[in-house]
Amino acid sequence: MDYKHLKTKIIYIVFLSLLVCFKSYSQTNSIITSGEIVYQKKENVYNILDNQYATDDIQGMRQFAQSYKKDNSQFKTSFFTLDFNGEMSIYQPSKVSKPVKDFLDPYSSSNIVQNDYKNHMSLSQKTVFDRILTIKDSTRKIRWRLTNETRDIAGFTCRRANAIIMDSVYVVAFYTDQIVTKGGPESFTGLPGMILGVALPNEHVTWFATEYKKPEDLDNLLKGTIDGKTITQLDLSNILDNNEAIKKFKKQYAFIKKRILL
Repeated sequence: MDYKHLKTKIIYIVFLSLLVCFKSYSQTNSIITSGEIVYQKKENVYNILDNQYATDDIQGMRQFAQSYKKDNSQFKTSFFTLDFNGEMSIYQPSKVSKPVKDFLDPYSSSNIVQNDYKNHMSLSQKTVFDRILTIKDSTRKIRWRLTNETRDIAGFTCRRANAIIMDSVYVVAFYTDQIVTKGGPESFTGLPGMILGVALPNEHVTWFATEYKKPEDLDNLLKGTIDGKTITQLDLSNILDNNEAIKKFKKQYAFIKKRILL
């Protein structure tokens, strides 16, 4: 290979490298107002089983827990998408995700949550004891405490915030102000940008963004498909409180109620 040809090849490689860097810089440093985020939800099933049945052998569930550990992996993984613009978002199970069907499946595995940020309203569809319920209420108000800790999530620099919800559930969240919509997975909202990561350490569940992309038909998608007679979040809480069949099992009831009310 002659020197002139080698020099041309080097210039070409450098040009391509700069082009890739420029594209990466443009995506991670521009202000984003709309798009789609893919979240990976991960549940530590072993820890959940230990917390509920390690000491209480309810209806032979300790044996079930041991059998589950023998035949299944420690973490259950599923995927959700959040499509959003500056005023609205809809969070729902990913169409390409095939979650494992197990005892956790009835609790928040098929949630759809639509948030109207302009009017501070939330509309969600949840499966509760084999019933599909539609809940309409004001957007959850969370008292976030910002910290100086940062981490990279899906190519975005995110800042950490902490909070307590439902009186006792400790929440760790990471948000980016590069995405200006103040949303997030499930009903987690209210930070100065999009929430890309949520961890509930004591509940053994996390949601972390894996990618951001621009959807093709955002306006039609955000219209949503949630319908049916609506109830409030308080009504939902009362339905759970009045279910005597599960309420007598204290630990299990507490777990189910937290997951459904998220």
